[in-house]
Amino acid sequence: MTGSSLSAIGTIGVSLMGVSIGMGADPAMTAGAIVSGAIFGDKLSPLSDTTNLAAATAKVDLFEHIRHMLWTTIPALILTVVIFLIIGYTNQNGSRASLADVQELILVLDQEFFIHILTVLSPLVIIVLAAMKVRPLPALAAGMFVAVCTAFFTVPGLQLNALLDAMYSGYEANTGHAAIDELLSLGGLQDMLFGVSLIIIALSFGGLIQATGITEAIIRGIQSLLKSRGNTIASTLASCFGVNFVTGEQYLSILLPGQMYEDVYKKHNLHPKNLSRTLEDGGTILHPLIPWGIIGAFVMTTLNVDFTYVFYTFLSIVTPFIALLYAYTGWTLTARKVES
Repeated sequence: MTGSSLSAIGTIGVSLMGVSIGMGADPAMTAGAIVSGAIFGDKLSPLSDTTNLAAATAKVDLFEHIRHMLWTTIPALILTVVIFLIIGYTNQNGSRASLADVQELILVLDQEFFIHILTVLSPLVIIVLAAMKVRPLPALAAGMFVAVCTAFFTVPGLQLNALLDAMYSGYEANTGHAAIDELLSLGGLQDMLFGVSLIIIALSFGGLIQATGITEAIIRGIQSLLKSRGNTIASTLASCFGVNFVTGEQYLSILLPGQMYEDVYKKHNLHPKNLSRTLEDGGTILHPLIPWGIIGAFVMTTLNVDFTYVFYTFLSIVTPFIALLYAYTGWTLTARKVES
């Protein structure tokens, strides 16, 4: 709906983390499932910036690019769901939540907080504005403004200074229920500084790497080894992941390899949509596996988990292997001359 994995993680992802806490599930595992679903939806959305970037870089029609991505993302999603089902039914370390546990959580929330339709207006505004392709800062500012206005109607006796303090330092719940307190006691702007600083450093380092031409030199150095279609696609995947790993920046992981490999795909008579799909499989989909990347920092800060969530982001782990299978068997690869 929004074309943004970050929007999905920061809204419904936070809610699902609360469900997992109430059920005693592993937070890192839950975060991996949330990120897997968010990335899948992001990649198949025509509103996604990275999806548009990959199609534009490879000079492919956007919807043709999305249709071609189905060959890797759909099997990866199926395998991801199967893996989580197996874990869910065989894991003996976690505890199952009973209906009584759920009812207890609902009862505490009803007693301690005023749950009203007004409380969903703020996230709804952000989602609607994101779907309308409004720029992130104005959309977030509008959501924050609506949240501030509705807070005075939903929180009895709320003072402006207390509201500003919660926005900056965070909110600490004292309901007496451990699961509820853990869910709602989150930091504000102050706790986001770690993620923000990590993103700034990653972007700065990525700009430095790009300016010095290191990544272009490495990619050019391995192009002489690309004697087959399989090696070409495998090298593209490795290059996208390498740029991600070094810079922590998903846009560069699409743009740089896309520009450098364009002629190689022409040489092997591969349709550009093979390049655009590979850029997504190795760049965008692998990006959440980099803890110091933009999504990684956002996930750890927003969902309050450590880097171990990457071990459960199965969609990102499985997709490159499916892409390699296609690369060396020739399945789903389209020749340039077929559609030229």
